[in-house]
Amino acid sequence: MRASKQVSAYYRMIYLLFRGEPFAEEDYEAAITEIWDAEKKYNPEFIGFKWDDKNPRVQLEPRGERGYIELVPVKKI
Repeated sequence: MRASKQVSAYYRMIYLLFRGEPFAEEDYEAAITEIWDAEKKYNPEFIGFKWDDKNPRVQLEPRGERGYIELVPVKKI
């Protein structure tokens, strides 16, 4: 029997967090759109990063009491 080696890589992802204001539960679509519009306008190069399209976004459940939260992956320039 031969021993096999497992190779694992550690990937560190960096995210920008976008968080909206609290909203009425029935207005969740507008809350999400507000965050998406803010993401489109933001240029992460201002802080030395660029968008990272190879890693997943993280979208938390829209909850009115805390606002909509979405994390967008970035990478260092």
